Amino acid sequence: MNPAATENSLQAVERVFRWFNDLGARRIPLNRFDVERLFDPDLALMIDMKVMAKGTDAMVQRMIEMLQKTKWWCVTPLPFEFSLAEGDKAAAYYQYQFIDPADVKGKIHIVAIWRVRNGKIAEVKELKQIEEGQIELQQYGN
Repeated sequence: MNPAATENSLQAVERVFRWFNDLGARRIPLNRFDVERLFDPDLALMIDMKVMAKGTDAMVQRMIEMLQKTKWWCVTPLPFEFSLAEGDKAAAYYQYQFIDPADVKGKIHIVAIWRVRNGKIAEVKELKQIEEGQIELQQYGN
């Protein structure tokens, strides 16, 4: 079944974040199949106007680094409280909360716009505001 036929762009994004939260809570392992199932091969992830991941290989590398640099993470709230969707685009506000290996808590406020293609995330543009903690991630696939 084609996921795009049964869900809108916002539902596709929320489906990805449920997987992301399961990964961050270490309830599931990271595997390439899930990344390829959820993200378009031409994925472009931009944070604060900087390309941070280009393609699914880059997203796998990014997830590996996130798993190494955190003990836990969660995107909240899900479903999003403030969101909108039209056609292949969705936008929302959320918080990314994490605990690093030294047990330091972090919280980042994020406003994001996504473009969905065939039920997969094809483009992400995020603006972030750090409230507490710090996590520095590399750029991949540029």
